[in-house]
Amino acid sequence: MKIAVFGGAGRAGGALVQLATQRGHSVRALVRGRSDPGSPLAHVEVVSGDAFDADAVARTIAGADVVVSTLGGYRGPESISAGTANIVTAMRADGPDRLVVLQGFHIDFPGDPGNPAKTVVRAFLALRCRPLLAHGEALGELLRATDDLAWTLIRIPRIVNGSTSGRAVTGRFALGPIASVRVGDAASTLLELAETVAHLREAPMLFTPRWIDRKRVLLRAELPASDQSARRDDREGEVWSMSPQSLLEHDSDASANRTRKPLAHQGCRHP
Repeated sequence: MKIAVFGGAGRAGGALVQLATQRGHSVRALVRGRSDPGSPLAHVEVVSGDAFDADAVARTIAGADVVVSTLGGYRGPESISAGTANIVTAMRADGPDRLVVLQGFHIDFPGDPGNPAKTVVRAFLALRCRPLLAHGEALGELLRATDDLAWTLIRIPRIVNGSTSGRAVTGRFALGPIASVRVGDAASTLLELAETVAHLREAPMLFTPRWIDRKRVLLRAELPASDQSARRDDREGEVWSMSPQSLLEHDSDASANRTRKPLAHQGCRHP
């Protein structure tokens, strides 16, 4: 299978490129600037340019069987909407009809459960990179209006290091600030969706639970701290459980000593 990848220089995109090549797929990636000789992109076909260049986008998807995009982030939030719009236009003109997109769970979609914790996440994003919110919502509107392509939007919490866990779950969850997804789980899910037509024109969430119950996934850190009781959402068939505070004692990803750059130096290129 030939996969066109946008965002292959990023964390999730790079993991996807590496996994796809390991499984014998052919990958062509749109890359802005030179790729590191030691990166996964060093072993795939590269098109120079960026997602704002319609011609470069068209060259990237030419002859591909599927398109996967992990565009966006703090350094270029406008590519989330404008870049995806160029991809959709090119696919309609002369490309495959399967599109898999990775973005944050802060993007609202009809049918999402009520989730006060998402307000906290959106407030943080507004402080760090306000344009990211608007471009994310524009992406959601674009995809919902696209009924002629077989798209899937995977919405995730923060990405953390880690190989494929074998316990990542997809669905509609009330994720909170502590929730995370392993980069290996994100990459493997993207590739599985590229290989199939699962979740056709849907926007499921994906995250990696900290542990698994024998019969069901226990979703920790998904309810506000005031709600200490477990409840079942019969519609989604999942268990929603307890407060995030108890999870901190078990979460190896939540380190009090983790070094972070000051927000002022994180960078957010405004459109």
